[in-house]
Amino acid sequence: MAYAFTEGKEYKIDYSKIKKTLIDQAKENIFHFDHNLETYLDSWIKLLQECESLSIEQILTNTQHYQIVETFRIFHQDINYDGQKIKIHFNAELIANEINYSQATVHSYEVSDFSDDNAQFLWTKTEDSIFPLSESPILAVPFKSGFHTYLVIDGNHRVTEWVKTHEKIPVILLRTNDPMLNQAIFSSIFDEMFYTFIFDCHIMSIYRNLEPNLPDGNLFSKSYLNTGVLDDTL
Repeated sequence: MAYAFTEGKEYKIDYSKIKKTLIDQAKENIFHFDHNLETYLDSWIKLLQECESLSIEQILTNTQHYQIVETFRIFHQDINYDGQKIKIHFNAELIANEINYSQATVHSYEVSDFSDDNAQFLWTKTEDSIFPLSESPILAVPFKSGFHTYLVIDGNHRVTEWVKTHEKIPVILLRTNDPMLNQAIFSSIFDEMFYTFIFDCHIMSIYRNLEPNLPDGNLFSKSYLNTGVLDDTL
């Protein structure tokens, strides 16, 4: 069982739906794997299931961790696999409170990077806020989904308003191991590992496109499953 922090309850993941979705994509030449795809996915599923158990144990036994995630605002992004939604949770408020905005590198993006059909940024449209909006830059992390390259984890209310009123939108891009952060970006080890799984699939497809004749064994040697390192710069 995984834990939905924003709902305060456990939920069940059907990994067969995840596997089916990715295998179907492979058949459509989106994922670009050969016959060892199932072995790769089975290895990831085993690791994700282990992280599920570790996360639930942490929530049930670590009172301090539970109080933190209950006290501070968490952002979650749903990932859809064959009608099933998997939730990735980010410690949005903890991270926003910790960042030194005067020293962070702020990038300026066109509104079209948020509003076009093939926009770089994936974000969640919100209702009009009844509170004054912060002028702080929004926070985003690398995220590979369709055309999207980044995911907004803090500032969706601002983006909702700014796409109507601004020409440029200020953004601070965070990395999962960002040296300016002491707080964990993710709310649990499962959230971190599922994010890593999504990225690893993307990285594998990039390597397959770059080297179509690379043997599967050589390809898999570049996976997080073998290196233990997530390269979220691609």
